[in-house]
Amino acid sequence: MHTAVEVFNFPRDLGARWLSTATGRVYITRHVGISLQVVSQRATMPVMTAYAWREHSFDADPALSDQTTLTFLGPNVGGTPSFSVTVARDDGAGALKPYVDGVLRELVTAMPGFRLLERDDKITLAGRPAVRVMTSTLSPDLGPVTQIQGYGDAGSGVVIVITATAPVAHEDAAKAAFSRLWTSWRAR
Repeated sequence: MHTAVEVFNFPRDLGARWLSTATGRVYITRHVGISLQVVSQRATMPVMTAYAWREHSFDADPALSDQTTLTFLGPNVGGTPSFSVTVARDDGAGALKPYVDGVLRELVTAMPGFRLLERDDKITLAGRPAVRVMTSTLSPDLGPVTQIQGYGDAGSGVVIVITATAPVAHEDAAKAAFSRLWTSWRAR
């Protein structure tokens, strides 16, 4: 099974708990404050078994399903990361636009104060079709939090999800980090 994950980081820790949604589960867990993950289970096959990470490398059992989510944190401000950027891959996403529409439907019900600010369906990621959305939600501690999400069609029902999340005060830095990662993305 494969787990599709959209991560929303907030600087307040509410503990770990599961919530139900129409098309999957939402899991709130401890991770750089609050991390809301829209989770759905899908069958998939393993992608790779040999990994290189910084100065380390290892082999994973080929029967394991790769659920890797990369998380990058902005500079600390007052002991808390100023923003986060995550990268994930959903091997069972299917068609790009219906996938994005489904994620947005779940966020409307799962996120307090959720607003879709922008949507661009005419962009690309590494030369392939993509969708970029900018949203706003409400954090109990910080008020409005901005999120930029890019969904790139990697072919064969695979979607790359790049997400930057920041309180409004650090929105420009998060947008710059997102843009740098998005424009430098290369497919092998």
